[in-house]
Amino acid sequence: MRLRGPQWLASASVLALLVPAAAWANVATINPGDTISVTATLSTTDPNENGEGEPLVITADGANINVVFNYGIASTTTYTAPPVLTAPGAPIPTTSIDYYIQGADGDESASFSTAVNAPPSAKTPDQVAQWTKDAAILGIAGGVLGTISAPLNLVPGWGTAASITAGVLAGLTSATAGYFALLAADPVDPNYKVIATPGSITLPSSLSSSGLAADEAKAIEIAAALITSLNRYQGAEVAGDSYWKAQQLAAVDQYTAELNSLTGSISSDLRTLAANLAAARGGSVTITPQQVLQIEQYFASYGLSSTTIALLQQLGLTPAQIQLATQNIYVQNINSVAGVYPDVLVALANDLSPIPEPATWAVFLLPLALLPLIRRASPPARLI
Repeated sequence: MRLRGPQWLASASVLALLVPAAAWANVATINPGDTISVTATLSTTDPNENGEGEPLVITADGANINVVFNYGIASTTTYTAPPVLTAPGAPIPTTSIDYYIQGADGDESASFSTAVNAPPSAKTPDQVAQWTKDAAILGIAGGVLGTISAPLNLVPGWGTAASITAGVLAGLTSATAGYFALLAADPVDPNYKVIATPGSITLPSSLSSSGLAADEAKAIEIAAALITSLNRYQGAEVAGDSYWKAQQLAAVDQYTAELNSLTGSISSDLRTLAANLAAARGGSVTITPQQVLQIEQYFASYGLSSTTIALLQQLGLTPAQIQLATQNIYVQNINSVAGVYPDVLVALANDLSPIPEPATWAVFLLPLALLPLIRRASPPARLI
């Protein structure tokens, strides 16, 4: 009898397939005991896709292991194939990881990246769940801000300047949602002997007074550094380098705390923005699901304004990020985006939550605190 032991394997390839209704396609095949991490991103040209009930269904040998409803932002699924004992010489049974898009009508596609038996991560399942939840909330907020910015005169009284600002904030909020979603993924970075530092996003003068823009720009900077630190922690794990694993874990701890603080600030900023918009218009207005659909159809056909795109480019967003941010605006469930404006922003702000910081990190960080004593007692063979 034998038990197949897993070895780490990361797939750098990305699958991008258009799938007709009820068609199945293979993502990967894994051995007994293997753990696979699948990061999927759904794309579409169809407005209201999040509300149409056409999710991505990921299966293991035909059994559902995840259902992804949100288009435009990444979603990560982790699955472990049950261990199987086999007789000597017998073939090893494999598990097929497949997917289909339920009710697909031809305008949907899915892209994937996978990692099999990835090394342990510095994040917890609770953190992954909260990042995923906050990504979805920020995605809806991007759709709400896009609705405010739409040049269809459905929300009169806020003026052209407010419309342009809301358009940029819609793209920036959607991009922030994308970074939160990527925090749940598990690629490994072998450059683990370098500590990531946040980049610098310079706000255009037209946005310099916006607390939301400033905090979201900072959140993107910190989230990017946190993503790199998480991936480099795993790189150090693969290399068996405990010193740099501790260093990367310290960076993860620092950036998670900073991102938590910024999440709270973004929540407050959304409430402030709602109050300012209400004051500028002299009250609130009700936007119906049908009006939201009109707006989403506009963005699906025409995209963001050239002025908005130019400002987003100044903020350092790539064309691909701007495209995904635009898609995020028009795929939102029209019933989630509709409501009393700008009060709907307050409801979303109240749902944003900081990421749990597990107490177990203190245990992980203890060896780092003791490291100077250990190094003095027994210096390493070589200095890094």
